[in-house]
Amino acid sequence: MEIAIGPLPTNWGKEKILDYYRKVAAHPGINRAYVGEIACTKRDILDPRLFTEIQDLLKGAGKEVILSTHVLPTNEGDVNKSRALMEEAHQIEVNNVGIFNVWLKEFREKPLTLGPYFNVYNPQSAKFLLKYKIRRIVFPVDISVNTMEKMCEEVDVPFEVVTYGNFPIAFSWRCYTARAFGKLRRDCGFKCYEVKNLPHATLEGEPLFMINGPAVYNAKTYCLVSYLKGFQEMGVASIRIETIPENVVEVADIFKALIEREISPAQAEKKLASLSEYGLDTRYFTGREKRLTCSTS
Repeated sequence: MEIAIGPLPTNWGKEKILDYYRKVAAHPGINRAYVGEIACTKRDILDPRLFTEIQDLLKGAGKEVILSTHVLPTNEGDVNKSRALMEEAHQIEVNNVGIFNVWLKEFREKPLTLGPYFNVYNPQSAKFLLKYKIRRIVFPVDISVNTMEKMCEEVDVPFEVVTYGNFPIAFSWRCYTARAFGKLRRDCGFKCYEVKNLPHATLEGEPLFMINGPAVYNAKTYCLVSYLKGFQEMGVASIRIETIPENVVEVADIFKALIEREISPAQAEKKLASLSEYGLDTRYFTGREKRLTCSTS
């Protein structure tokens, strides 16, 4: 089973982004890296030159590199930003049907991954899309286990499942962070550079969401290490980690050791909990599905 690293929000600045990908390039357990800004079309740190630099760095280290494109482009200018990056990319991940059409018309020779926000929820959709010679499909994070299992059985394409991290669960054209500072999106002042995440909690004080720009993230870190054995038995080809620069090496080390059965799921979960500011959320499958193996030892 392969380990993939999902795309990062790109508001850390060029040097921090490059330092992050140097760590990814040096890690022996990471097979694939997604590179791109998926949430905000205004942030332009990842220009074609920087993307090419990162792509060359990772490919030089033997990693598979895939450009992740925007989830919610809203005009031709947004599409052109994706198009400029797609020109430089060797492989592409699309999260929006509009960008899929750009790939179809202009970049069809480049291998394509359907990202988790492209929303492939059933075998019928997956089979229909296979006629375009899709390289890989990433499951949406809210798909049921039974459907995952059925798709693995019926559809001849590698599947990837998001197994860990803080990732966007909602997107908007409006910028939440800008509005929190009394600004409009067109004149946001890039407040997301100053305030990385705005935490939100329930009335009882339990961490619920983190807001960054136009995207809402889960506050507790999504963690499905207890179900890794079930994913392997199901035939899932790779797991995907959505993480942050400060601990990508530690997280990848834990998953590599877990896949190689050097540590137990319970040990892995304990280690990962120590890296999460608000704790882990392991409840995704609990009580909903009986067919997925859950290992705690």
